[in-house]
Amino acid sequence: MLGLGSGLMQTAVRRSGGGGPVPPRRPRVTAVLGQSENAIALMRGGSRYKQIPVPELLHGVEGVFIRSGHNSDSGEPERVDVSQDNIDAGKLSAGAVAWFNMMHYVSGGYPQVLVDLSKSGTSMNSMLDDDNTSRDGSKDVATVAFARAEGFEPELAIYCWSNSEASVSPYLIDRRNPHFIGRNGDGTPYDFTNSDPSTIERCIIDTTGRGYGLLGDNCKLGLMLLHPKIMTASQTYDPPNPNYGYNNEGGVIYGMPKSNGYPAVQVRKDFLAQPYLDGNRAKVGVSQAVCLFGDYVDGVKDQYGETYIHPSILEADGQIVYAQHIAAHAGYCYDWMEIPSALEFSVSSDGSTVMGTATLPAGTTMTTMRKLRGESVASPRPHQQEAMGFALWRGGDTFSERDMLPIWRNGQGLSADYEGTVAITNAAAGQVSVNLANPVANGDVVDFGTTGQYGTFILYGSADYDARMYKDCLIAHDPALYAATGYPGVPIEPQTRWTVAGVGLEIPDPVDPEPSEWDVIGGEGKFTVNAMPGIAPPTVAGGTGKLTITG
Repeated sequence: MLGLGSGLMQTAVRRSGGGGPVPPRRPRVTAVLGQSENAIALMRGGSRYKQIPVPELLHGVEGVFIRSGHNSDSGEPERVDVSQDNIDAGKLSAGAVAWFNMMHYVSGGYPQVLVDLSKSGTSMNSMLDDDNTSRDGSKDVATVAFARAEGFEPELAIYCWSNSEASVSPYLIDRRNPHFIGRNGDGTPYDFTNSDPSTIERCIIDTTGRGYGLLGDNCKLGLMLLHPKIMTASQTYDPPNPNYGYNNEGGVIYGMPKSNGYPAVQVRKDFLAQPYLDGNRAKVGVSQAVCLFGDYVDGVKDQYGETYIHPSILEADGQIVYAQHIAAHAGYCYDWMEIPSALEFSVSSDGSTVMGTATLPAGTTMTTMRKLRGESVASPRPHQQEAMGFALWRGGDTFSERDMLPIWRNGQGLSADYEGTVAITNAAAGQVSVNLANPVANGDVVDFGTTGQYGTFILYGSADYDARMYKDCLIAHDPALYAATGYPGVPIEPQTRWTVAGVGLEIPDPVDPEPSEWDVIGGEGKFTVNAMPGIAPPTVAGGTGKLTITG
């Protein structure tokens, strides 16, 4: 039920069996920070962003969308109530409806408010620096003020920012402490009054208590994991040296391995572990790892599509699934849902099989979008596996992302050292196995999802892109959530790197026991036990009705 006046109506519900009404559920207010990816998936209205069927609004959804002046037609912030009339009028995109549906479901029916703090082509610096005119941060200030005037104070801020923020990803504390929490990298208060034009004028939450926060000091911070990109669909990569982020000459493509590289995931966790954020219970957790980016066919951009760095507006796997990943992260931060762990690796004693196991939330199984939908691939790409994202360094390789090589299908790789089969071997237990043509050795390195290229496997140009290999990434699938919202599942955390150890550690086979006869002291006669060879017999003492064995 939509509210009267400025806020959502908080309806009191009478308890069954008497006892008075249940206290009303207050709206939960989530702000999403970022640039064009968020704007395309969630924030913009109009017919362009309704190219795909809009999900049916779930029964009982209560919601308000606060659209910023960055994305409204008027250039001013506006309120859009979540209703079928506004959906029909094109005021909410397919992604926005998917977000509200999922938030409603995972929260158990709480009213939801989405606050838009996204602007295309901008960085976090431009959001908070008034001297940087590329974004006009005053519109973000006005959006927050508008939301507050409507009765909505943001309580969770989700940092879902990919392209312009990629260069700071591995250095988040040093480069973004001032922007997030009003402190320098060493924890000292940042000087917002410095006359240097590069000085930012505000931060997201001010942990120093000086009042420079765009949002309230009690707002929680949620940092989403790395954002995958599709390489230019028409570009041809050099099969003798395929990799996920360099061109044929070894140049970095769009700065991805250098900027979003290992250990950027751990850096996010370290960021939220700073002592200044002790009371901030938001989390690092969900990646947009299985989103389809771009709208190309045979390397040619569709007339109505977006570019290769954006979620598709022509396929639900783009706009809708992207929005659902953001909702999953919000649900995780609010403690409404759990997410899978990163993979833990082990190896068989002969080195032929590497196993990765994730701890899954109750009621979920490990799968992929392709397996979930029962889709098959008639002609798999040379490096296309049932489960994508795995790479290998051999002991003689130069240890760098430049030399990271995927696991090709048997007989289709550069050499048998990088060939094998990758498949889910125990969905309920969250186990995936890499069965190698040539065994690994101790000291080799196995990697899952390095550089954030968890859904990006374009090695041979547009044919790879058209194979839609993002569908082959690992997710934890919740059947009930899927039935209600269509959300395939939360991606397994990327950037797990393991140095192989344990090859050659043989577990001895059980030895057949040999029968031995031992005297029983204080008893009558003898008894026979099975004793292991070479083990001294025990001392047995006892009497009538009692037997004590020591040894």
